[in-house]
Parts: sequence; structure tokens; C-alpha cells
Amino acid sequence: MRVTGRKVARSAEWMEARRRSQERRAIRQAIDRLCDEEKASRLRNAVDRRIRDARFPEVNTVDAFDFDFCPVRKKVRARYLALHDLAFIDKGINPLFIGTPGTGKTFLARALAFRACQANRRVVLVSAPRMLNDLHGGELHSRLDRILRKYTRAHHQPALQGLDKGLPRRAERPGDCRAAHRAG
Repeated sequence: MRVTGRKVARSAEWMEARRRSQERRAIRQAIDRLCDEEKASRLRNAVDRRIRDARFPEVNTVDAFDFDFCPVRKKVRARYLALHDLAFIDKGINPLFIGTPGTGKTFLARALAFRACQANRRVVLVSAPRMLNDLHGGELHSRLDRILRKYTRAHHQPALQGLDKGLPRRAERPGDCRAAHRAG
């Protein structure tokens, strides 16, 4: 087989085109990798900001909650865990945790709020007295609209609002987890 100058030129052109194609592919891959890293970094920063803005007095996770501690907790386990898909937020529904003292309402609400922050959802976590004081102060200082927006706005996406404690408590009932804990 005889190699002519024309075949060598074509081969050289083909190799040069292949080299340029590989360089472009490598550049595209590097750009894609950098874009993915930037996207992940922005998401991490957004989640961190959501957690910081929620002002958790302490961060609770569902993994740390003992559902087997008492019958009341066992009863709500499946319903509570179903909330962690956060579909209720898109529907504009906020769950309400009602029960006797010591059943874990605050812990579960904080854990759900933390989960919402991890999904980059806006969370407003506040005690009832604090919210009432804010609203009353806003009314006194002609800033009620601003305060109401703080608690009701859903900027770019629906928010989860957590209202905790400060409301009158009912007397303990037999079978209450605290009563069971003290007896045990």
C-alpha cells in the first residue's frame, strides 16, 4: 500500500479536527462541572440562609425523636412522617400540632421546619407571645402592614409558619407522656 501526500494531508487534517473536538469537549465538560459546582454552592448557601433566617432556638431532626416513648407518639408517627414530603406547603396548608404538654409538639414542629429549610423553603418560626407583641407593636407604630407581610408573605414560594407555645395549657390528663415519664 502506497501512502501519498494527499492521504497524509487528509490524515493530518482528520487528526487535527479530532484534537480540536476533544479540546472543545474537555472545555464543555469543565464548564459543565463548574456550573454544577456553582449551582450546588448556591443551593447550600440558600439552605443555610433559610435555616439562619428561621432563627431556630435549637435544631431538631426527626431522627432524634423517640416515637416509641409513649402511645400518643406511636399513634401519630405515620401521619407526621407523611408531612416530610412537604406537599402541604404547595397547597398553602400549615399543619397544627395539638396535644398535651410533653408529647413532642414543639420538637416535631421544629424538625418539620428544619426539613422545609433543607428543601429551600422559607420558614417562619415564632412563639405566640412574640407574634402577638410584633402585631401589637406594629399597630401602635403604624407598621402593621409590614409586620403582617413578615408573617404572611410567600415571596417566591409558599412558606411554612410555625407558631409555638405561649397559649394557655390544659391540665395534664391521665396517660399523658409526662405523667407516664414521671411514673416510670
